[in-house]
Amino acid sequence: MKTPKVISLQLTADSQNRLLAYTTAAGLGAFFVGQNAQAQVVASQALAPYPANLAKGAGAGYYHTYNYLDIDGDGTADFNLNVDTFRVNMDKASAAQTNLVLNPSTNGYIIPWTNNAVLDASSGSAPTYRKWLSTCVFYGGSWLYFWNNFPTNEALGFSFTASDGLTHFGYMMVQVNHTPGSDNDFSATVSGIYYNATPNAPITIGDLPPPTVAVTNITVGAGNVVTIDFTSSDNAPASAFTLETSAVLGASANWTTDTGVVITSSGPGIYQAVTTGTGGTSQYFRIKH
Repeated sequence: MKTPKVISLQLTADSQNRLLAYTTAAGLGAFFVGQNAQAQVVASQALAPYPANLAKGAGAGYYHTYNYLDIDGDGTADFNLNVDTFRVNMDKASAAQTNLVLNPSTNGYIIPWTNNAVLDASSGSAPTYRKWLSTCVFYGGSWLYFWNNFPTNEALGFSFTASDGLTHFGYMMVQVNHTPGSDNDFSATVSGIYYNATPNAPITIGDLPPPTVAVTNITVGAGNVVTIDFTSSDNAPASAFTLETSAVLGASANWTTDTGVVITSSGPGIYQAVTTGTGGTSQYFRIKH
């Protein structure tokens, strides 16, 4: 049997069918084409891996409460999420920046956005008083008041100047943790940060980038056993994937579900599909998510 041939290149995403990886295998050889889904909404790696649990003592700064966020990964921090035991606040990382925390309506503090709300230059407003998500105040020997605008996983909107020098809109999913009846025990959990890679374009709260599926290896073994190794950025269960096959490509392709495939996962985001090829001149596979 000939040594399998491997070719890797980029394809245009099929957004309608969400075909996130495209694989071709033949009985006498094999090659694959890795396809990464293209999208305007991008998942930031600022605090990855998520969820990121933040508390005083684990951050930067004198009190170890600063958590700097480089939203677009250009090496410059865009925001500072300050998580102290008595207050959680967020602001631009330096005074020279024009980056803003944005509210869906006028408010003195930071308040969350609702799902499906559209954040753009006309809809967002900056806090008018303090850029606090939550706070409690101890004065004169007693705690005077306590409030938390993010008691569950909520969307915090923002705009920032990206590495292209232009304004981009985004949001962060964050929860401020507090034990009822306790004082001075704030912490925060960030489950994800997202932004629109298109300058000045709106972002819909709740919009997420499509998962990226990439084939990492494909082999054809004895008895035409085809083994496809692939990854997915969303760590979905193996049951979320199907394998489809066709004898030809293009307009005449007839994609059918491969009912004999066994898809397993060996860890978060790591998968393997094993099936038996026809052994013909060519056979095409694609992984659907």
